[in-house]
Amino acid sequence: MVMRWRPRIFKQHYRAVLVVVTILVIFGGGLFLYSLTKPSAFLADLPAVTKTATGHAGDPLNVLVIGNKRQLSDVFMRAHWLVPDSINETTTGAMIRASILNTSYPSAPVSTLYLFNRPQDQAFEYPTASVRQRHHVRLWMATKRVANQEVWIGAASYDSGIELSGTNHLPTHHISPNIDAERTYLAKSLLGTGLVVSVRLERLTFPTVWGTNGGGDWYFDDGNAVVVQLK
Repeated sequence: MVMRWRPRIFKQHYRAVLVVVTILVIFGGGLFLYSLTKPSAFLADLPAVTKTATGHAGDPLNVLVIGNKRQLSDVFMRAHWLVPDSINETTTGAMIRASILNTSYPSAPVSTLYLFNRPQDQAFEYPTASVRQRHHVRLWMATKRVANQEVWIGAASYDSGIELSGTNHLPTHHISPNIDAERTYLAKSLLGTGLVVSVRLERLTFPTVWGTNGGGDWYFDDGNAVVVQLK
């Protein structure tokens, strides 16, 4: 018996197989990408972004420090980070003058952001020769513990410029968009103190290509947080 070639049937079967394979590839690729971007088990219950006083998204969170309050103060002090001054009429005036003259104000105030319905518990800054630029981080104590030690979650960013706010007319900084670079800078700074046991990256949230903070500053990040374990 001679078999007859049926090109139409072959094409139909080929298309059906191609559709199924395409669906499987897309589905499998999606699962793979999700596995790369889903939060780690350690960070899954933590928020990924701070809030402003009005409830808008603030700076992204990208740092976790494990240790008690004394250890936290010690490691930043040894790394030569400073505690910012409180915001009041005197410090605001000093900040405006330093900004106009482009001079240094090492302990310039840091604006308030919110997490867990409260302002930052701690803040540290590493100044430069100008008040317009500085490294800084805000930290909040989380409710979770690791081996009975406190966990501090924070937002580290680099202030790259300053202007007067259009709403309250107070000095406000603009952050550099590369949040990951500041996270790395902070980790290296603390690691050099000899008071750090380990440093690692863990997934906190999905990567951000175009995020904006409460001041409208654009930023991008890979969604990871650096976890610093103190001695």
